Amino acid sequence: MDPIEKAMAKRGWHLAQARRWDDFLKMMQELDADPDGDARQEAPQPPQPATKPQQEKPPGPLVQRTRDVAIAILQETGKPLGREEMLEALRARGITMPGDDPPGTLYGRLHKAPGIVLIRGIGWDLKERAAAGKLPLDATAEPDPGEAPG
Repeated sequence: MDPIEKAMAKRGWHLAQARRWDDFLKMMQELDADPDGDARQEAPQPPQPATKPQQEKPPGPLVQRTRDVAIAILQETGKPLGREEMLEALRARGITMPGDDPPGTLYGRLHKAPGIVLIRGIGWDLKERAAAGKLPLDATAEPDPGEAPG
């Protein structure tokens, strides 16, 4: 059998399969219709119970301690701290950020803290001070080069 005959035979087989599928679909549509010829209506689905929004679980003791110490540091310094300054201040109080990415760990621990906010280009600050617009005069307006996005 030459390649053209093979291709024609393969085409014929595929066309026969397509006809079989068409017949099957037509039969299913006929079975799905009611005796009056109207398409059968889907049975009404029972209402789905409303899902409760998933509550955020409370932070673990290490994360909470980091947040508490960071708030104390920000209160004592009276100004926002950049990423490296915050890491140093926490290290001085015995809190280290584990892993290959300490700045990322710091961000992960502080970004959802209720009393702390990350101000792009400035650093971490107390939420109430930032909300009141009370940035100290010596707060730098230059971005911290490795500041985590906020």
